[in-house]
Amino acid sequence: MNKFSQLRAIRQIARLSQDELGRRTGVDRARISRMEGSYIRPSLRERKALSRVLDVPAEVLFPASTEK
Repeated sequence: MNKFSQLRAIRQIARLSQDELGRRTGVDRARISRMEGSYIRPSLRERKALSRVLDVPAEVLFPASTEK
């Protein structure tokens, strides 16, 4: 697990595939994959959508990319 994103672990705990998470959030599966690998940072809209669907605060999903 990388230090920038907890997305993969939380998605797997929720038993969702990248495709299903993408359908529920409106975020492309390839983008989710790149977020999980910390190749890209999610937009504010993406953080909110992922947080809502996974029922986890954005700060937990992306601790390094959340401004304080």
